[in-house]
Amino acid sequence: MREYVEDRNAHMRMIPEKDQRWAEKQFNNAGFIYYRKHGAFVDCFCGKCGHKYMGLWKASEDPFEAMAQAIIKPAHNKPGTCRICGFETKYKAAGKVRDRYVNAKGRYVIGQRIGKEEFVFRIFDVEQVMYKDRPVEYDHQEYIRVFLRPGKQAQKDYFVHDWWQGRDRWIDHNLGGMRNISMPDEIYVTPSTWTAIKNTPMFKYVPSPEDENARDKWFHDKTYPVIRYYEAAAHYPDFEMVVKTGMYRLMNAMIWKSGTGYRADAKTYYSRLGIYKHRVKDLIEAYGDTKLLKAYQYEKRAHKNWNDQEIAIVQNRMFMSTKEEKEALAIAYKQALPSKVERYIDRMIQSQGCGAFREYADYLLMRRDMGYDLTNDIILFPRELHRRHNEMVLETEQKELDKRLQEALTKFPKIAERYKKLADKYSAAAAGYIIRPAKDAAEIVKEGRFLHHCVGGDTYLGSHNQGKTVILFLRDAKTPNIPFITVEIRGETIKQWYGAYDKKPNEEFFDGWLKTYIGELEKRKEEKKDKKAAKTA
Repeated sequence: MREYVEDRNAHMRMIPEKDQRWAEKQFNNAGFIYYRKHGAFVDCFCGKCGHKYMGLWKASEDPFEAMAQAIIKPAHNKPGTCRICGFETKYKAAGKVRDRYVNAKGRYVIGQRIGKEEFVFRIFDVEQVMYKDRPVEYDHQEYIRVFLRPGKQAQKDYFVHDWWQGRDRWIDHNLGGMRNISMPDEIYVTPSTWTAIKNTPMFKYVPSPEDENARDKWFHDKTYPVIRYYEAAAHYPDFEMVVKTGMYRLMNAMIWKSGTGYRADAKTYYSRLGIYKHRVKDLIEAYGDTKLLKAYQYEKRAHKNWNDQEIAIVQNRMFMSTKEEKEALAIAYKQALPSKVERYIDRMIQSQGCGAFREYADYLLMRRDMGYDLTNDIILFPRELHRRHNEMVLETEQKELDKRLQEALTKFPKIAERYKKLADKYSAAAAGYIIRPAKDAAEIVKEGRFLHHCVGGDTYLGSHNQGKTVILFLRDAKTPNIPFITVEIRGETIKQWYGAYDKKPNEEFFDGWLKTYIGELEKRKEEKKDKKAAKTA
């Protein structure tokens, strides 16, 4: 990929000097008059023409000096005029400014043709550097190149300094994060750029935003991101048609890539827009309203022909919906008229509150994911939405749990293999409670889910599977299958124990119970050693 970048940027044409000079003239101020007083005299230096001259800042007692020098009364940041070139600017006290400083910054773009079809926008930063002893200078740095080809996504190259290799180079991707290189939208466009655009075949019939009358028609906020504009003109085959028919709202969506649903690979212009052919006229009359476009797109995806009332319902409901809610509505609109869906939503909101719509969307998505038949009205429009939603939550959770249990059994098989040996060592009962090790990885996952703590995570499962620690279940002897307290132990040392939600029920009692239990384990260990010693004696 690096070879492509270097090849792409190795053939760039020279930057026209007249474009650089044009960009420099866009700064409001081309320099200051710097002054320094000494005695009754004042020395001045013009930052524009570079000339020095002297004057009096107060009346002199010497009549010859008074005749020879003009009276100049400079004041810091006050208006002044250069005596040599007549430049009107501000005075700057030489003692109050640095020897060199950046006074202003700007950005401009130069557009150039490459071959027959390709076009490149070259974006520059320019800094106006002021000196108090020499004329103003301008520092130009090119930092983004945008390559455009008909029907293709724009290729953007970025200029960076490679600190590892100690050199400057171009890369074909943005850096992101703290070092993100931003694409400017408000930018000076050189006159030569407009000429190059007019002479580029792919832009030949695209109206130019250089025309102020046309710009007022298309860009109602009076601003236009020129690079984004021509990037969209190159990428979308129908951009010319969209602009010429006055669909400025759709044009702006194309420019800002705000989810138009446009399919560049389709054969006809209305298929690329994702709507029926007869809807194009209405879309033009609405100036390419993107909310109306979305409604037409949902109509076509549902393979329906809705009347104006149904379209208006879809348009309003989609405008107020989140991404997930829109996805769910698309499911409903395939099976029923939007008006019927809307009546059902209104009825549920009246009976259950404003959260009913979100709950309905969640319900539909779960039904779809679980493979239910949504052509059935009983499933599509449940009478008791809240109850049916909760049932789907439980069913979905069970499905996810089953998947997790199977994954745990496969990934941590030694927990089940070591159960019998660990049961002989750690199982015990006292004072109405029992304690035993987990039978397998699935049982540990269930324990964590039931008690809402993290024992079912891979960290604890892996530790038990490798024999580093053991997970024990402490339960009421009357209900031995209901999780109560989970214990992590290493050898005869308890690492931690918790009940539901990482809390410790009846902490003083169970601390004592576990202390007695540890004593029993140590006693068993000593008895085992004694038996072993007796056998070897």
